[in-house]
Order: sequence, then structure tokens, then C-alpha cells
Amino acid sequence: MNRIIEWWETEKIRKTFFEAVYLMFFFVFLLQRVLWTTMFTTWYPEYFQLFLRILMVFFIAAKLGSGKRFSLSEIIWFLLVTMALVAVWQKAGYDELLDVALLIAGAYETDFKKILKVYLLVEIAVMIVTMTASQLGLVEDLIYHRGDNIRMAFGYMYPTDYTAHIFYIVLAWCFLRGAAVSYQECCIFALLGAFALIFCDARMNAGCLMLTAVVFAVLRFWNTKAKETFTHVKKVKIEKKISGIFVAAPVICATVMLSLTWFYSEENSFLSLINRWLSNRLSLGKRGFTEFGVSLFGQWLPIVGNGGSTEPRDNYFFLDSSYVNILLSFGMVLFCVVMAMHLWNQIQLRRNAMYAGMLVLCLLFVQCMVEHHMMEIAYNPFLFMILADKKSLVGIDNNGERKGRKTQKN
Repeated sequence: MNRIIEWWETEKIRKTFFEAVYLMFFFVFLLQRVLWTTMFTTWYPEYFQLFLRILMVFFIAAKLGSGKRFSLSEIIWFLLVTMALVAVWQKAGYDELLDVALLIAGAYETDFKKILKVYLLVEIAVMIVTMTASQLGLVEDLIYHRGDNIRMAFGYMYPTDYTAHIFYIVLAWCFLRGAAVSYQECCIFALLGAFALIFCDARMNAGCLMLTAVVFAVLRFWNTKAKETFTHVKKVKIEKKISGIFVAAPVICATVMLSLTWFYSEENSFLSLINRWLSNRLSLGKRGFTEFGVSLFGQWLPIVGNGGSTEPRDNYFFLDSSYVNILLSFGMVLFCVVMAMHLWNQIQLRRNAMYAGMLVLCLLFVQCMVEHHMMEIAYNPFLFMILADKKSLVGIDNNGERKGRKTQKN
């Protein structure tokens, strides 16, 4: 018995155990949520979700009571994020926010690199199975139309949902690869963007995929040519200055989108043009501000989208922008907490010179201007980054090199 106690009191053993259990929980929650975005009919036993959440609560309690000392910042973030999410869940009734709170709290001290690997495993496996099943007629393959353009969903609820999964898979991949992302990989990202445009007519996600290709190609070019042009010290100074803009990216993107939405008017020809280009995102957001307003802890909104059926919806009302959606649906308090969380993540990445990781989050912030997936488990794995252990990711520096080994140049 004493040997078992001594074994358990070993910090490395205890951390490995809790990490493995969390990753199993994350796998189940993620798989469940991803399947809900497909046309597969999923069935769970009665009270399965409640039972899963209760187990997760006991797991978090055991983890927090395991003797680990917390820093002040960890305590603040743990309380701030989880309390805000739970408060909005209770006030507005968005069940997914409770699961988000549990997964963020449970991710404490879990290697974020492993979280991303589990995310990629689930997302890619489900996508392969869903696409194959849709083409074999095993699951409904919804075909939408926009004018003369055909929009294929490949077994998912909606074409933009399908292409958003592709985009977030690419982001997770780029975060793990860091500045070592090659020109060949950038070409693949661009081809995925072309695929999303041609087969799904998903212009926003196609544009974001192509932007990702350009951004990481430029990063690769910079890390190659800067070594030849500047001294190491000069290169680091330039990167520090530029990365300061990356830190403010979530606030900049949110401010731009909220301002365009708030000041939108049909009489304004410039904003009307942007609204048409963004598929009425500004007018729908303006309607949300006018009819429902902003509350402190959120409100239940009658969101009705086009997903899951090709039949037109007479009562269509959807808030595509994550920033508008979070502010109106989840309230001012959670909106501010989410923005602060993303700012903190960017600051931490900058301190460790993880500029590729900062760029990944910047691309996410841009995509969230026109897509609503920022707070959704099925899409955004970076929700669970705030309390996770990111030490293993620091091994990839801003030159695309690992400690003790240089990556092969293209």
C-alpha cells in the first residue's frame, strides 16, 4: 500500500495520469460535438450527457485537490473563465457553454500539443468517414444552390460548416508545425481553399484558407531571407515590433466587425456594398442589436439557420460573426472575458517568441469576423489553451527549428 501511495505522490506519474484521463474526456466531448455537425443520426443513452458532466466535475475536483500549487494568474483565469461561462449557461441556457467550462478547467496542466493531436485525430477521422459515407449514399449529401452555383456539404449540415472544419484542421496543423510549415504545405492549403470555393462556394472559408497559405509562405520566406539580410539581434527586434500588432488582433477584429454592424444602414452605400459582399451579415447583426440589444449575462436568441435541410427557412435569422454572436447571445461579461483570454494567449506566445502560433490565432480572429465558431467545441481547439501546458510547443522557435536539430529547408 505504501508503494502505491509513493508511486501516486510522484508528480510526473500523477500528471501523466490526469493528462491521460482528460484526453479521454476531450475525445468523447469532441467526437460527440463533431458528429452533431454531420448528417449522421447519433443516439446516446438517456442521461448520458449528465453522467459525463458529473464525471468531469469529479475529475476536475480530484485534479485540483492533488496537491499542486497554483500561481495567482492560474487562479484568476480559472475562476474568471469558468464562472463567466457557468453564469451565462444558467442565465441564457446554452448547454454547450457548460461543456466548454468543464473542458477549459480540466485542461489545466494538460499538454496542449496532445490536445491538438487528439483534435486532429477526431476531426480528420470523422471527415474521412463522413465524406466517404456521403458519396456512397450511406448518409445524406445535401446539395445547396446559390444562383447557378452548386454548394456541396459532403455529409455535413451545411457547406460552410464543412469548410470551417477544414480551416480549423489547417490551423491546428500549422500551430503544431510552427514556422517549419513548408512551401509544399502552403500549396496544399491553397488547393483546399480552391476546393472549398469550387465545390462548396464557401467564399469566406476559401479566402481564409488561401490567406493561411499566403501568411505561412511569407513567414517561411522571411525566416529564410532574414538570416541572410539581418543579424540575429536585428531580426529579433523586427519580429518583436511586428508581433506587438498580433497581440492586439482579437480586439482589432472585434472592433472592426462590431462597428460595421452597429453603424450599418441601408442608406449608406459603402456599408450596403460590404453587407452584400458578406452575404447580409451586417444587416442580420444590426437586426440583432435593434431587436434584442446587449445584456450582461446573455439571452436566448431565436437563431434559425439553413443547415440540415435544403428547404428555405421563412424565419431565417443567423448571426454569422462570432463577435456579434458572443456579444448578443452570451452577454457583455463573457464577451470581455473571451477577449481578455485571447489577449493573454497572444501575450504568452509572444513572450516565448512563438510568432507562428500568434499568426495562427490571428487567422482565427479574422475568420471569426465572418463565421460563428469561436465558442464551439466541434471547431475551435484553441478555446482550451488558456490553462493548458504549452511548454512542449516552445521547442519550435520562430526560425522553424527544434532544439538540437534543424528542420530541413525547402
